[in-house]
Amino acid sequence: MILVVEGQMLVAMMIEDTLRAAGYEVALTHSGEEALAWAGATEQLAAVVIEIHPGHGIDGRSVLHELRRANPKLPAVVVTGFGKAAPEADLRGLGGPTARLVKPFGCEDLTAALAGVISSTNGRAPRTEAADRDAQLRPSLAYVLG
Repeated sequence: MILVVEGQMLVAMMIEDTLRAAGYEVALTHSGEEALAWAGATEQLAAVVIEIHPGHGIDGRSVLHELRRANPKLPAVVVTGFGKAAPEADLRGLGGPTARLVKPFGCEDLTAALAGVISSTNGRAPRTEAADRDAQLRPSLAYVLG
C-alpha cells in the first residue's frame, strides 16, 4: 500500500489516479494527522508520497520522521513546490531512500521516482532523467490534469 499525503485536492487526485493506473494500491490522506492515524492502523505500508508542506497541521517532514520510527527504510517521495536550493525544501536528516519531486511534475516523473525509491538497495534513490531536468521542462499539472 502506498500512503499519499497531499493537501491540494486536485494534486492528490492526480497522484492517486497515476499510482492506481500503475498498479499500486493507494491510501489517500490530506493531512499529517490523518496520515499518522492511518499508518498506525495498518502494517501494509510499502512507501509514502508526501507533500513536505501539506498546508495545515503536522508538516510532511515530521510525519515522515514519525513513519520512519517504525520503518527506518520506508521509501518516500517528497513532493514540494520549492526548488532544490530553497531552505523549505531541505531534505537533509530525513533518511532514505528518499526522492524529491518538484511541482509541477508529470505522471511519468511520479511513477519513476516511486519505483526508484522502492527498488533502492543502498538507502538512496537512484537519479532519474526526470530528476535531472529543469522544472520548466516538465509537463505541468495543469497540462496533465487538463
